[in-house]
Amino acid sequence: MTRPQRQRLGRVLMVAAGAFGVLYLLMLAGFGRGVPGAREQAPEPVPELALTEVQVDLPPLARFPDLAQRPLFAEDRRPEPKQAPQAEEPVAEQPPTAPLNAVLTGVIHTPRARIALLRDNSTGQNLRLVEGMPMPGDQGGWVVRTVEPRRVVFEDAATSTEATLELAIGAGAAIPSGPPPVAQPAPVPGGVQQAQAQPQAASEEDEVARRAAEIRRRIEERRAQLRREAEQNKQ
Repeated sequence: MTRPQRQRLGRVLMVAAGAFGVLYLLMLAGFGRGVPGAREQAPEPVPELALTEVQVDLPPLARFPDLAQRPLFAEDRRPEPKQAPQAEEPVAEQPPTAPLNAVLTGVIHTPRARIALLRDNSTGQNLRLVEGMPMPGDQGGWVVRTVEPRRVVFEDAATSTEATLELAIGAGAAIPSGPPPVAQPAPVPGGVQQAQAQPQAASEEDEVARRAAEIRRRIEERRAQLRREAEQNKQ
């Protein structure tokens, strides 16, 4: 670009900048903000529209047979075949829940585990159930609801009936409250009878003590077995 061309371009730019400046000043002064003469005349009022209710009787549908033969909203303009209503399937009735036939043999009640140890009397099977588990087999309607330290509460899911099994430790082999009845020996002379009664009473006391020790040993073995099963469940 030559020097004269640059000078002409500069003058054109200066003239354009001056024109834009004048236009900006006119806009600040209020030029073009309103329509000339708009405030002199009031707007014409709009006439009020009065609505009237007219009862229209629609013609019967038989007058428009094409609507049924050629539906407007069907792609092929053919009526859809009517489907026969399906018969409702009969709801199978739930068989009644079998009675609860079990014995509570032990309870594992810790902050982390609550397990009920049971024996199913109908099958002889030993079970370990936690809260929320059902009984197996025919007694599956009974669900363990809560496991407490000395009892377990079951609930029948169908009828919401409750059944409680209490824990009875050593019920099958209870310690006798007293010595068993002793048959009266045949009459013998006084000295000999006293001598025979003392060894017989001692032997009866030893038998009771032996039986009590055996029962305590069995209870301790059962408790140790329950503790081992609880530790295995934690692992």
